[in-house]
Amino acid sequence: MINEKLEMPFRPSNNYCSQQNPPDFSWPYAGDGMLYDIIVCRDKNLKEIEYKKDNLCTNFYNFPYVFKPGIYYWSVRCKTDERCGDWEKSRRFLLSPDAFPFPVPDIETLMSRVNAKHPHIYTNAQEIKEFRKEMLSKSNRYFPVLERIVMDFMTREFPTEESCDALHATPETMYGLFANAAANTKLACNMVMLSAFYYLITEDEVVGRFAVENLMKLSAWAPDGVTNYSINDQAHRRIALNSALAYDWLYNLLNETQRKNVLEMIRARTQIMFKSEHYNVSMIAKNPFNSHGWTAIGYVCQIALALYNDLEEAQTWLKYTLPLYINRMHPWSNEDGGWSQGTYYWAPSAISAKKICEALRSSGVIDLYKKAWQQNEFKFPLYFHPEGSIGAFGDNSYLYPSSKDVSAITTLAKRIDIPELKWLRQQWNYLTAYGHTDDPDPSTCIYDKEYPDKEAYLPEEIPQDIYMKDIGWIAMHSDISDPQRISLFFKSSEYGSFNHSHADQNSFIIQAYGQPLAIDSGYYDCYGFPFDVEYTRQTHAHNAITHSNGKGQPIFDIMAKGRIMDFLPGKSFALSGGDATASYKGALGKAIRHIIFIKPDMFIIIDDLETGQSDKTTFEFWLNAQKDIRISDEGIEIIKDTAALDMEVDYPENIKVFKSDDFCGTDQIPHYPIYEGHERWPVQKRMWIQTEETDRTKIITALKVRPSNQASKQIDVKKNNGHITYTVDSKTTIYVNTNTDNTTGICNDNDIRNVSYTGTAAIVSNDSFMLVNGTELCINSIALIRSDKPVSVSFDKNELSISSIKEDSVIDILLHDDMVITNEKGREVNENSMLLGLTAVKNGEYTRFSVYNGTYTLNLSR
Repeated sequence: MINEKLEMPFRPSNNYCSQQNPPDFSWPYAGDGMLYDIIVCRDKNLKEIEYKKDNLCTNFYNFPYVFKPGIYYWSVRCKTDERCGDWEKSRRFLLSPDAFPFPVPDIETLMSRVNAKHPHIYTNAQEIKEFRKEMLSKSNRYFPVLERIVMDFMTREFPTEESCDALHATPETMYGLFANAAANTKLACNMVMLSAFYYLITEDEVVGRFAVENLMKLSAWAPDGVTNYSINDQAHRRIALNSALAYDWLYNLLNETQRKNVLEMIRARTQIMFKSEHYNVSMIAKNPFNSHGWTAIGYVCQIALALYNDLEEAQTWLKYTLPLYINRMHPWSNEDGGWSQGTYYWAPSAISAKKICEALRSSGVIDLYKKAWQQNEFKFPLYFHPEGSIGAFGDNSYLYPSSKDVSAITTLAKRIDIPELKWLRQQWNYLTAYGHTDDPDPSTCIYDKEYPDKEAYLPEEIPQDIYMKDIGWIAMHSDISDPQRISLFFKSSEYGSFNHSHADQNSFIIQAYGQPLAIDSGYYDCYGFPFDVEYTRQTHAHNAITHSNGKGQPIFDIMAKGRIMDFLPGKSFALSGGDATASYKGALGKAIRHIIFIKPDMFIIIDDLETGQSDKTTFEFWLNAQKDIRISDEGIEIIKDTAALDMEVDYPENIKVFKSDDFCGTDQIPHYPIYEGHERWPVQKRMWIQTEETDRTKIITALKVRPSNQASKQIDVKKNNGHITYTVDSKTTIYVNTNTDNTTGICNDNDIRNVSYTGTAAIVSNDSFMLVNGTELCINSIALIRSDKPVSVSFDKNELSISSIKEDSVIDILLHDDMVITNEKGREVNENSMLLGLTAVKNGEYTRFSVYNGTYTLNLSR
């Protein structure tokens, strides 16, 4: 059964800006026995066909050659032997000249590349001597760790199959019986796999025989016994994969009988993974958003590579899993390098991916590090989990970086030679790369090393802010290189509240001076358990909006989507904007939030809210903290050790303010965690403001961050008819529109600059300007910015940023006549630059930009 909400998406999506050439193409599965034709055209009406492929039997495809850069329209149709269906509506995408080349040969060519001799995984017969030399070099950090572990293993008894019985675990006993069973399974697999890997490096036959002996014990465990797939899929797949790796590395020590026994066990376990109703590998092309099922795809692919010439079924497994994995390498993102399930689950998932990348590389099949997602992956930990910050969004988002994060980075730093990755590794130099407790696979650790400063650094002009378009996350930093930075993380994601994501569209997190201030509250007690469902995943556990006295977004719902609608990076100002209307599933007619970052330490949040029906309702703005929240006539204060956050509510005036020291919503009914030791963790605090009943309103708040031993910054706030002005200093004024339609031109008569604008907000600061979600910004009746669609724009004498995410736009900006405009890659933007996503031509006194939907940061010079 195909769950339509979880079906394979159309990729590239409509109006996509692709960073990979050619992009990965996919579409929903149409039924058994269907074939597909795909065309890529130059025109919307699908007449000028540039590329095509007929009679595909899969609902995904990677072309084997690079496309010419340009704007394309693609479509697909399904057919049977009797008839052809109609072409799907065309979907547009832009292919930049700077996209990463990634042509993919056909599956027959890929499979023909598999090396004939063992080993296949992480090294091969041609490279084994150099591999051993590198592993045993003094600079290698991993081998001494491996040696200590293996020597310890040789003093232990191998776990029994009975000790891994979790069949009778219940919620009350799972952290006893189940945890013990999981630990014993991991120990058994590690004793086999790591000892075999040690033998591969050292050729120490004593250790090799020890590994063989334990591999035979593990092979005797029944695939349908206590580690069966339906009860404990992680144990089942771990046994299959680790046994396959050991078989590959111990091949020349195994006799024929031993090989036969091991292969039979791996065959049985892998076939179960391939066909089982639980996390069914063969169904993943239809429903890719199956977290454990997708992980199993990678396991089966790696098993098939290890046993390719030894097991007939391995070719069937590889023929199915390899093209699918290449195409849809990560279901929780696309090309941007992000991970919509949160920073915590990025690390183990990235480690799992690196294992497959390394296996495919050493087998001679394909280099997946050339994919756009892999090339961009470093940005995710760099911007969303840097040193000095806890994680962001999703399950376990409250944890600091760990060895898992380091392990995910080390191999990437080896394969993608950029200084940012090496700098990130050096920032975590106090942590050891050792996979993670579930899966200490050596592939992500063996190349760990220390990098000198001349190799490990951040480029001088690295952006301080980032928008990850595929996952709908934004990070804005005062200084990405400083662990004491002030950071805001914002989320409005197409992935909804499904799986490890929460009901937190349009929510934000603030961290400063190494401390969490405005937090994602709650603890990851256990997936789907009472505290997880009744509190941690709920909208009120996040810094987000509820309505009707506490009703939020639904949990576990991929259709409860948000959408990023604005992003502007900048040295002085930055902007995030999201539309979470769809996430309330019809209960609200509008739920739009913009956050302006006046760097380095002030945020203005503008919520634009409407009910979904004619009835009036309340709206609630939530703020969560680890420690006490103080409420007084002066405002709201959060203090966390060395950091403090002050918040004032400037609109509307008639509000109620509530506070709770329990894990609760507006009903004040407390919920508490009871598993994984969280019952001993501190109870976090929260406050919420509630509006009067209304059908529409804005909520406008100002948040100021400071060291806790300093007084709050004084800001001059004026509330006039239809707008609020914030004067930060003699240079900078922020104007915020309180009208809910955003269409009225606002004019501050008391401002000597005579600022007027049509939109959500504007900033004027000497020679720096920003228009937020608007069509015009004027000073002294002279338009600096005017647009045919609502857009966001900021510029100063050196930099121009444009946000036109929802649709294409035409924007006139008052720039100097002799201005040279270049993009981040140094390419000139002019009348012939639409391949870069926009053109620039003179239009009288103005420079007219024709913009393909998206965000653009441009350099200005004279």
